Amino acid sequence: MERFGKRSWPQAADYMMQAALGLEHARLHGLVHRDIKPRNLFVATDGTLKIMDLGLCLWDGDEDDARKSREIQVGTVDYMAPEQAVDCRVVDTRADIYSLGCVFYALLAGRLPFVARTTVQKLLMHQTAEPRPIHQHRHDLPTPLADIIHTMLEKRPEDRFQNPGVVAEALKPWANRSLPPFPLDVIERRRERRNSVLSHARRTPDRVPAVPGSSIRVQSKCHLSE
Repeated sequence: MERFGKRSWPQAADYMMQAALGLEHARLHGLVHRDIKPRNLFVATDGTLKIMDLGLCLWDGDEDDARKSREIQVGTVDYMAPEQAVDCRVVDTRADIYSLGCVFYALLAGRLPFVARTTVQKLLMHQTAEPRPIHQHRHDLPTPLADIIHTMLEKRPEDRFQNPGVVAEALKPWANRSLPPFPLDVIERRRERRNSVLSHARRTPDRVPAVPGSSIRVQSKCHLSE
């Protein structure tokens, strides 16, 4: 967002529809992501979105009660559902829907739903405050799409969409895939740097140089925070 600014609403709706489909797939396998945010949503140059970083996932088949008992609050405060801030051990897929709603809001408004100086203030705002209506930031936004965003951001889980599949279906009429505004010259330089690192690693496997930005997974992608 810092680099490319606000997204058009058809493109933002397409990103969020893809993310919702990914979260629905996770839900059907018993997973709650618990850390949906722009930096964990990567978009390829063809506009395909992938959900990354499952390190904080809650799995309904997890029997490690000792680990669960140590977890009180995990996730990213700017995108954290109210119930997740209270106890992250008992959340379900509706917490991910709230977080995705925060991302959706930020993509269109160019700012977070709640802005505060301290973590405690942000947590309280997620619990008690209402975000400014998205129409105040985007006058071009269709009213039904604005309603979808604010439903995703409802405080009570039972007032939101009940699963990501329903979110994806609601967004489908508004979504339009378009190529993201990636700096292809930068991506190409990163790809060349990666290839150079890998070539050197094959020649000298015990001495791999640390090259900033050489992570293989991001060479042809940008995350939504950019």
